[in-house]
Amino acid sequence: MKETGFAASSTIRNDVSSAARLKLTVAEMDRALGLENVRVIHANDSKTPPGSHVDRHEHIGRGYIGEDGFRRILNQPKLRTKAFIIETQWMKKATR
Repeated sequence: MKETGFAASSTIRNDVSSAARLKLTVAEMDRALGLENVRVIHANDSKTPPGSHVDRHEHIGRGYIGEDGFRRILNQPKLRTKAFIIETQWMKKATR
């Protein structure tokens, strides 16, 4: 099952732009799927805002979720034990 959460969201659901909204998103994931059934989370930053219905990936920290958003996600107690697959655009030249 693939859920393009952030860009697909037209309401608070799947919006991780604040700590409160992330908490609601995690609660919704738990209600719908059962967090014990979620082993891997596919994540990427988003070139488009919530509700845009456009799935365009951005490098982590450079999109609408941003560094603070990813910091919240990775430090969220209920997600700490999950594996994450990060997907971003391919870069011709590495930047640091």
